[in-house]
Amino acid sequence: MPRVDVASPPVLERDSIALWQRAREIQRRLYDGGFAGICFPSEYGGLGLDYEYKKAFDAEAVGYEMPVVLNVPCFAICCATILDMGSEEQKRTHIAAALRGDEVLVQLLSEPNGGSDLAGVTTRAERRGDRWVVNGAKTWSTGAFAADFGLCLARTDGRRPNTTASPCSSCRCGRLGSR
Repeated sequence: MPRVDVASPPVLERDSIALWQRAREIQRRLYDGGFAGICFPSEYGGLGLDYEYKKAFDAEAVGYEMPVVLNVPCFAICCATILDMGSEEQKRTHIAAALRGDEVLVQLLSEPNGGSDLAGVTTRAERRGDRWVVNGAKTWSTGAFAADFGLCLARTDGRRPNTTASPCSSCRCGRLGSR
């Protein structure tokens, strides 16, 4: 991995396509080298190791270029949520792809009148056959311009207050610079 001067680290411009492309490349190198998804289950592309291994890796990785822009939202929010609430297909597809650097995932939460308040989500999702029909609006989402998929947070049961959809209803995003 390329070294970084920890005393003067590079400025991360989160709105730069080049930064996100570089993060994907570094993530792929980590995956190919056997260092991606240390704590994620092996059946979903990770290594299935304990958190102590992740801490040891993080300590050794100081001073090297890492794809930190992918940590939030892709891994800490989206992959963790899919792992907890997603279908088997979503786990096998999206977690493995993110760990390889093939996909960037974002959370579609913020709304025009509610901000990022999960309890205040007004977007609705109705199951119709094998699809979700979503009605509502989402505003900015960190990294959405560089994302392949978004996890849409929406209410699925209007009869029960503060009930949200499994946030694993994934929506394909149009990643800039890729199509």
